[in-house]
Amino acid sequence: MPVLPDALLCANDFIAIHLMMALKQMGVSIPDRVMVAGFDGTPQSAVVEPSLTTVQIPGAEIGRLAADILLERIENPGRPFRSTYVRTVPIWRASTMRK
Repeated sequence: MPVLPDALLCANDFIAIHLMMALKQMGVSIPDRVMVAGFDGTPQSAVVEPSLTTVQIPGAEIGRLAADILLERIENPGRPFRSTYVRTVPIWRASTMRK
């Protein structure tokens, strides 16, 4: 990228943490120059420096819902497709807090 954006949102915390490591090696200040956020709420997100803003997802609930939907589909293959939503919780931390 010729110019960094103000913020980067990564698909998961693993990618976000490695992105932060690469940005630091390039001398880019987080969050002053670019804010970084992840998605999935791993424990590692709290211990990196700066701590990573993330979105907590209910992994066990998602697993149960997926299993229920799969079993329903096996019992009734003609059942219409549906969308299912779960509540997520943003966890605001230092990687997105500008001074």
